[in-house]
Amino acid sequence: MQLQEWQANTFALHFCIPTFMLQKLDLPFHKQLAITEVAHIFGVAYTFAEERLALYEIQMMGVMYNFPSLL
Repeated sequence: MQLQEWQANTFALHFCIPTFMLQKLDLPFHKQLAITEVAHIFGVAYTFAEERLALYEIQMMGVMYNFPSLL
């Protein structure tokens, strides 16, 4: 049951704020400003945007670690 909840939450994060759209944004360096901007652009709660950006950050670190020559 916990796995299903995690999967549903992750799906919601990606559905409401898709990675390809995040990549096109020129977000501020300051984390709170970036979260506020994402929340405003996508019409989601601040905490939702905060969680999505944290997931995006982890995702990008994985890309850099696995494919350093692509960046």
